[in-house]
Amino acid sequence: MTHPKKYASEPLMRAKELLDDQFPPKWRRTAPETVLIFMDGKTLNFAHTQIGGTRSKRIPAGVLLPSKFIKGLGIMGQTGVGGAAVVARLEFLAAWGVKRVVLIGTAGGLTPAVHYGDMVVPSKSYRDDGVSDHYLPHEDWALPDHKLNQTIIEGISKTQRTRRGGIKRPAIHEAPVWTTPAPFRETKAEVKDYGEAGMVAVEMETASLFAAAQAIGVSAAAVLIISDSLATGVHQLAPKRQAINNQLRDVTKILIQHLKK
Repeated sequence: MTHPKKYASEPLMRAKELLDDQFPPKWRRTAPETVLIFMDGKTLNFAHTQIGGTRSKRIPAGVLLPSKFIKGLGIMGQTGVGGAAVVARLEFLAAWGVKRVVLIGTAGGLTPAVHYGDMVVPSKSYRDDGVSDHYLPHEDWALPDHKLNQTIIEGISKTQRTRRGGIKRPAIHEAPVWTTPAPFRETKAEVKDYGEAGMVAVEMETASLFAAAQAIGVSAAAVLIISDSLATGVHQLAPKRQAINNQLRDVTKILIQHLKK
């Protein structure tokens, strides 16, 4: 349980102080407007082949600067899982001058309405995360940036085409999700109740990301690919992992195309 009104209290340490101590004054001028945060290393490597750019020890938070052909867009790998790890990176990005972040990752399906490989763009995230209360007053939901959500959804919708053989690309769901810090403590009762309440997926970061982003003035959104399912009361992994990897790559290409300046 957090200290009363912690979200409104002045923190003793700020990310900008650490960056100012480690990097020269000109570091702020290098910040891209938008950074894509990848939870999967293979997808990050693929994004690097699409965007170009270089990794430098002098660049805060391990962000890859974009090539001259994709101005204003950077990519970053997430070195840990869970809300606390993502928010720590977000604090550094915000201090650096980044204005928008989009998390690309995977999630578990909570209802039969979502299928392996489907894309979920969270409309709101249930705050069972343990981090968001440090940034905002306690409420049930954390919200993404609506304008950024719509940009993402429009970009994906415009790009989707029917694959050869008449097999349609997986669906897009703009819907609520559940953020938990404890994946090995997800229960049948929670899956049932949250699924019936309209939540379509479970993951570990978005409520923390959205709440912290709102508190510190950064626009945030996420795109999640359904890689496993809890909908039947039994945990089941997608039978074809490569199909999930391909979908992550497809989403990456779409986001790079539609979020660059």
